Amino acid sequence: RRNSTAEKMWSLVFAFALSVTGVSAIDVLEGGFSTAQIDSIRGARTGTSLLSLLGSVAMIIMFLRYPAKLMKAPTLVTAHLAISGFFVSLFVLAGYHDTDASCKVEAFGIQAFRLSFTLWNLCVTHCLFKSVTSQGLSKAEFRKLHLFYMVGCYVIPVIIALALLGTDVYGATRAWCWVKQKYEGVRWGLFYIPVILSFIGTIVFRVLVVSYLAKTVAVVRQMAMASSGSDQKAEELQAKVVQRLGGFSIIFVFCYSFALLNRLQNAAQPDHPVFALYILQAVIQPLEPFLNSVLFIWVHRSLLSSRGGSSDPLESSQTPTPVSTPSV
Repeated sequence: RRNSTAEKMWSLVFAFALSVTGVSAIDVLEGGFSTAQIDSIRGARTGTSLLSLLGSVAMIIMFLRYPAKLMKAPTLVTAHLAISGFFVSLFVLAGYHDTDASCKVEAFGIQAFRLSFTLWNLCVTHCLFKSVTSQGLSKAEFRKLHLFYMVGCYVIPVIIALALLGTDVYGATRAWCWVKQKYEGVRWGLFYIPVILSFIGTIVFRVLVVSYLAKTVAVVRQMAMASSGSDQKAEELQAKVVQRLGGFSIIFVFCYSFALLNRLQNAAQPDHPVFALYILQAVIQPLEPFLNSVLFIWVHRSLLSSRGGSSDPLESSQTPTPVSTPSV
């Protein structure tokens, strides 16, 4: 009786989303979810993917509208979060599973661009680390680094996803299309392990940047004490960079947490899926591009409030630090 009530509740919550998007129900899928549960998962995923699509478009428009302020290292690297996030959301919205071919198209798009999106998260933090510790990147240095990022985050994931098209790996996986349940090793090897490594790398570079800035502020504090000056601006600068780094990292962890929990549960009990984990993954994981766009627009809100304003409050902070701290 409780399960029946829960199914009715989810059906009511997502009825509007289903009616707008036209998501069709599939009576039989791997795992035995009911039609109402599958429709609920798909409706939730469609709604949050639509938000992320719009957020990614808004972020891309900002880059096109203010190229002089934003098209530079390391801020330019965050544009690829919007581009890859746009394609992930687009493939999710396009995947209605009407045919085996459309299912494989969605699976290809998710494998290629979800992995690409994850790797770009790592590159954003790495580029900031290089910019801060190198006192800024020259145009030649950034071009080489940018090319390396493009190959690693676009070319390699797309080649891997295309190679899987010629196999039996892609197909329906309970409520969406991706790598089939029976290929658990492929899922971990080509997606979840890179996700975990990217997260670890993001944390490592974040710690290194924060540590470097802390040492810089300590030097500035000593200089200020020697000259009876103030080190307030340096501390504010450090706080802003730490806050920004933390923002992208927290979004990354939050949006992948339930997906990883769901994958661990699937690996431990492949024949007993947990509907609550699927619905949480469907709601939260596709939101990452949208949340990134909200953070990015808020950081660069001065561009929207004044034509001649700085793209970042950090750029107007004149501090006697030995580093030139860039925006993100």
